[in-house]
Amino acid sequence: MKQKLKKIKKIKNNNSPKNRIVSVKTEELATLKKSLDNLIGNMETELSRVKKLHTQHVPLRFEKFKGLQIISKYKTGDQNGGEFFDLINNNNKLFMILSSSSSYLSSSCVVDSFLKLSEHSNLNYQKSDTFIKILNNELINNIKESLKPKYRGDKFIPPNTNVKHSVEIITAEIDLKTLTMEGINLGTTLLFSKEMESYFDKNEIQLPISNISNISNNNRNDELDNIDQILNTYRFKIKFKRGERLLLLSPGFRKNTKDILDDTHISDFIKIHNNKILSDLINELFFHLKKYNDYNMSNNYPIYDSSSIIIEVNENVITEV
Repeated sequence: MKQKLKKIKKIKNNNSPKNRIVSVKTEELATLKKSLDNLIGNMETELSRVKKLHTQHVPLRFEKFKGLQIISKYKTGDQNGGEFFDLINNNNKLFMILSSSSSYLSSSCVVDSFLKLSEHSNLNYQKSDTFIKILNNELINNIKESLKPKYRGDKFIPPNTNVKHSVEIITAEIDLKTLTMEGINLGTTLLFSKEMESYFDKNEIQLPISNISNISNNNRNDELDNIDQILNTYRFKIKFKRGERLLLLSPGFRKNTKDILDDTHISDFIKIHNNKILSDLINELFFHLKKYNDYNMSNNYPIYDSSSIIIEVNENVITEV
């Protein structure tokens, strides 16, 4: 009898108001957790959908060479001028250029100079120094022409002296046999490799290298000497390692994301996402550009053109010493 009473008493205690409250709270928490899980799942699905749409609107350029591959992505911006990236492949040597121009005139000079370069098959012509000097001359001549007085009929049209015509540029030659990369970086293009864990110094040098108002045949030699000195100052050389990835972020990309992806954040970003396949890595970069940049709400374009390039060396590549 005593055992029965104890059992009944125990059952009554389990059904006490206090236990019923705990049971109700547990059910509420379970329901809340399920709702949060559904919400997070929907957000992840939506985020994945947005990334997919963004990827479709900003296509990739992928090129495979002996021992390495290069992937690049470009997004146009609102500002005048723009960015230009291209490659020339000639007998196991690549010549690469990435430029950022402040005006349509300077952008046109970059393209014209690159077309002139691509018409030559002589490897000695495909040098960073040669190309930069060709481009510098193009800029000087075209700027001088734009500053000349013009007439439309009898009406005088004054030159627009408020437009800045300048180019930030990085050029590089990649030897596919030795997997070395030599080039010149004038401006704020960022080069970063997780393997090196360092940045190449950016600078404020821009083309044209000359005081336009003082250009004459008399000071031409001094000007060329000045170019050689500057090019030697900002020259770089990289010996790639197996499996290495080198990231290039253009001046426009850096301006658009300066408040979010500074040097430290870029380093952390690469360390977190470095194991992703190339296309996913570069798409992730551009999704950050879309997410954080101050877009012009009228047409959804960033302020500046933006370019990103990743060079990846194969894991099992064999190189010449």
